[in-house]
Amino acid sequence: MMKGDSKLKNVPASENENDEPINSEKLISYFGDKRLIGIKAAPYLVVTFLICLDLLFCLHYEWPFFLRRILTIKEICFAVFALGGYFVQFDYYAVETNYILKYLKSVDQHATSEAKKKIIREANDFLKYHSVFAVRAFTFMFTFAAVIPMIQVIIIVLKSLLKQEPIQKLPFVIFLYMPEGFRSPLVYLATQMVAFTWYGIAMLMWGIGYKIYLIAMKCICAEMQLLSQSLMELDTALITNKVEQHLDALGEDLVIGAENNARLKRYLQKIIRHHQDIIKSMKMLNNEFQLTIIIFINIYSLQLCLYIIFIMKMPLIVHRIKYLFVYVVVLFIQLQWATFGQNLINNGDRLRLALYESSWINKPLWMKKSLLIMMARAEQPLEFKPYGLYVLDKQYMANLFKATYTYVNLVYEFLN
Repeated sequence: MMKGDSKLKNVPASENENDEPINSEKLISYFGDKRLIGIKAAPYLVVTFLICLDLLFCLHYEWPFFLRRILTIKEICFAVFALGGYFVQFDYYAVETNYILKYLKSVDQHATSEAKKKIIREANDFLKYHSVFAVRAFTFMFTFAAVIPMIQVIIIVLKSLLKQEPIQKLPFVIFLYMPEGFRSPLVYLATQMVAFTWYGIAMLMWGIGYKIYLIAMKCICAEMQLLSQSLMELDTALITNKVEQHLDALGEDLVIGAENNARLKRYLQKIIRHHQDIIKSMKMLNNEFQLTIIIFINIYSLQLCLYIIFIMKMPLIVHRIKYLFVYVVVLFIQLQWATFGQNLINNGDRLRLALYESSWINKPLWMKKSLLIMMARAEQPLEFKPYGLYVLDKQYMANLFKATYTYVNLVYEFLN
């Protein structure tokens, strides 16, 4: 027992601090990631442009070979994905500064009851965990998609140089076309090293974007939960219940006491203002994330189909393992996008229900009119609908999986 106590005493203070509820000031420090902007982005954009040109020529050159053709199409999709990552990072910055930090600085003013404090604590715990998890998800993908193949490239190049033998099977980080005259081991190694660095930068940018998306979605859902809870706690705006008892007995709309009436007006004004802020924030998030959703969902949805083909048909086992793990991670991230889109819709439904179930019976007429206006506005669903094309929810992901299954069967018929 004494031995165990001594171990507890030797625990660093930083570990003990992890058990304490995290506050907004600590959460704010998790943001402000460095962006690839200005002159620093020039090498990345130049390499992206050169890789795109190489891949277009590679597609023409490898067109007669079906598997290489599909592999080149996959790399072209990733090049578009990498280029899109540069542009959408400006949208992430706008969301981070104009919404997330604003939420963190003002959310504590809603902590007026234990139920609301619980909602805020759960949201804070989510933000703390996913600030690290979101970036690590793309780091995990980078490890299997780039680090392991790069290690194999280095090993094969070293063997070729030591034994003075030509490279027979070329592993790759990015499948690129190399002219016959430039297929020496060192040139091949240098080319793959550039592709490796380029791939890592793209994963870093999208990892930050994924983090901003998850956290922004959790913040807006937490705000909707806080608003619903405020509506359920409408009666707490009044100190006494004597007037309410009289109103219940008479069943009429009477004017309550002047003091309680003023208090109720102030409380309802906060609710209405909060509802308006949520609508404005949601409109901003929809505008800022629509390019991200279009790029990420559609390009990676196509790649999910291609990954299945590679897992079944790639000749090298290392490539099959690579695409298997990348497929699992991408599928998980895709489901996260759809899950939070669905959570947003579900919280909108709960908000409409909270408006109807709030204690509006036997309340003043002005209050009923205000709630009626809020209910009319709440009938417009809060959802992600990029460019008005489709709603991001679980039903969309179900349709996407059906399409992926159809594409795989179609490609498999061509292979046979």
